[in-house]
Amino acid sequence: MRLYESICITIFFAPKAIASSATMGISATNSCEWFSGLFGFHGICLSETYAKCGRPEASATDSVLLAQNSPTAVPTRIVVVASTSTPTPTPTITPTPDLGEFDITLCFCGDINLDDGGLCLNRLKYKGGVLSNTISQELIDILNEADVTCVNNEFPYSNRGTPLANKMFTFRAKPESVYIMQELGVDVVTLANNHMYDYGPEAALDTMETLTNADYVIAILHWGTEYSEQLESVQISTAKTYLDAGADAIIGAHSHCLQPLGFYNHKPIVYSLSNFWFNGMEVDILVAQIHIYGNNLESHLELSLVPAVHKNNDTKFAPLGSDNRNRIFSHLEEISKNVSIAEDGLVTEKETN
Repeated sequence: MRLYESICITIFFAPKAIASSATMGISATNSCEWFSGLFGFHGICLSETYAKCGRPEASATDSVLLAQNSPTAVPTRIVVVASTSTPTPTPTITPTPDLGEFDITLCFCGDINLDDGGLCLNRLKYKGGVLSNTISQELIDILNEADVTCVNNEFPYSNRGTPLANKMFTFRAKPESVYIMQELGVDVVTLANNHMYDYGPEAALDTMETLTNADYVIAILHWGTEYSEQLESVQISTAKTYLDAGADAIIGAHSHCLQPLGFYNHKPIVYSLSNFWFNGMEVDILVAQIHIYGNNLESHLELSLVPAVHKNNDTKFAPLGSDNRNRIFSHLEEISKNVSIAEDGLVTEKETN
């Protein structure tokens, strides 16, 4: 059983995203309070995570199991000293130092849309209902193998509600479509976006009920100008504020296209992952992998990127040596500052003079 002492995913509200909440029928001044009141939190801490331990939820006996399997328990080594001329002494127990070693991989994906009758689900039906026919099996495996996988859930799950008036695009998925998230290995979904309220409060509440059986539910607002690689000044300044406040990395979404990467105080920033499986637009996309490892004495955080292409409502992996992989990484380096991307996707900060 693998335990993680404290993985904290913090929710940030971008100013422009708050302003856009007026389109949901919520004023800009009370949008944060509305989300907080509906969801009951601004963030969630995954303590002693059960998602990848084969344990769907904590039980009354878990405190005992955790005590027995706690990483703070110190293993021992028994050294027996023997002699032919003297009696065998009492065994000496030498404690083995506990360095608190850990090794965790977090995966983050862009926008996903399971709107019933929408382009992605229609494509899935056309492909025989087999998810790997429309999303590469390599990507599905990467998401399932991560310790925690998070996607941006751009719709409510419900059979109720009516579309918001005067809104151009409104999405709603049938609650049973949540099985797709399970097949993708999703542990965390982000909900505080500009489509969560498309079918009103009833559908929003149905979404929470549907996701109660999932591992974790996180509310988040995203940022940036749609279909633009150009960063808004508020993205740059807000990212620095979050990192100065103690965040270790920034992952963004919402623009439906890739945006630059960056580093600030040696901490990585992914301004936008683009879509993951969202609409009929042909776009380059990324899956971000955050690898955290170390022990009580030191810790390390590495960012790696998995490239793919979303075309004709399919999301296809770009393997090593492919033209698409080389093109995507080269373009990201061109539009980003002080960033280098290796062929295997590892992102490092360039040294500046």
